[in-house]
Amino acid sequence: MVTPEGVGDLVFLLPTLRALKESLPAARIQLSVSAVQKHLAATIEGNLVEVVSTYRHGSGFGQLTHLVDAVRRFAPDLYLELEGGFRYGVVGLLSSAARRIHPPREQTRRYAAWIHPETFPFNPSRHRVDTLLALLDRLGIRRTRTSFEFDIPDQYREKADAIARQYIPPGSIALIPTSGHKPKDWPDESLQETVNILSRDLGRTVVILGKEQRPVRVNNAIDLGDVTDFLTDACLLRYSGVFDVAVGVDTGMMQIAGSISSDPYGSYDRVVGNKTVSLFGPTDPAMYRPYDPTRLFNLVVTPKTKSRAMGTKGYAGDRFERAYMKEIAAREIVDRVSQQLTARGHERRLKISEGIGSDAGDQLELPAT
Repeated sequence: MVTPEGVGDLVFLLPTLRALKESLPAARIQLSVSAVQKHLAATIEGNLVEVVSTYRHGSGFGQLTHLVDAVRRFAPDLYLELEGGFRYGVVGLLSSAARRIHPPREQTRRYAAWIHPETFPFNPSRHRVDTLLALLDRLGIRRTRTSFEFDIPDQYREKADAIARQYIPPGSIALIPTSGHKPKDWPDESLQETVNILSRDLGRTVVILGKEQRPVRVNNAIDLGDVTDFLTDACLLRYSGVFDVAVGVDTGMMQIAGSISSDPYGSYDRVVGNKTVSLFGPTDPAMYRPYDPTRLFNLVVTPKTKSRAMGTKGYAGDRFERAYMKEIAAREIVDRVSQQLTARGHERRLKISEGIGSDAGDQLELPAT
């Protein structure tokens, strides 16, 4: 199985992977992952999939040859290519798979479609998770639970526990301002204004999470960028329960924080989850927002003027010319946060240990704020 290279792409694939493994427990599933997906992939390696060497889309011929060699050694009966491009269609052609399935025509590059013998349908809901789950229908596999859960190793849970105890008081708000793609990132001026309002008017502690500290310092916030890591952030956002709301741009960490799993029978009547507010500019929230069929846990903020250049894959064609994210006002974001804080009927995740968020625990050195 080859999936697009983003962290969010792998998050959205988790329910399909789990359903495949539960229906075909003896099957071996080989998953080719990118460099940015490797930390999340490590949490499902062994129990769900066998992870193949990392790759990067658009990389050189050597990496593509390495992927071809790995697939041919694996000798799959079924080749699933979910990216929709030409090069991974060629990998399928060079495999020994008797059956090759590719993405919907609507999400396939035109020049690649001619080598795709079979596709799965584009789901009318448009959300990426629903489209991927349609793959199960194509394979005749019964759907039950929709699960985004994954096991976080103890050392990352312990680190998250220590950070939360010492530095994240109850009622804090998490911000995830960067995505790895600049057109989707939270502009510095709007970010600072949002932090000021949340801390001054709402009296909330604001915590910024991400791979590294931002080059422009954010005042009135605790920036954990140089202290945490991918799996620690994932634990804090999804499983710790220390944040009342998580607010962020279209990025994999927000999908980790906010995607809602069903119960074991596929029902969403009594589910638990985290409250999130997602900021979408040059990408389509109908496809990429955290998966929440209830529409109770995730709220979305978008520019008032919709894109007229949104493509079938959910990316605006003018994303490098139009500054979409600058069109989202800080007050609009805060209004959505306030709405989440006052909403009833939400349940937060179980805390990763008793007493998390208290004054007890290990002492960690954090940057001055």
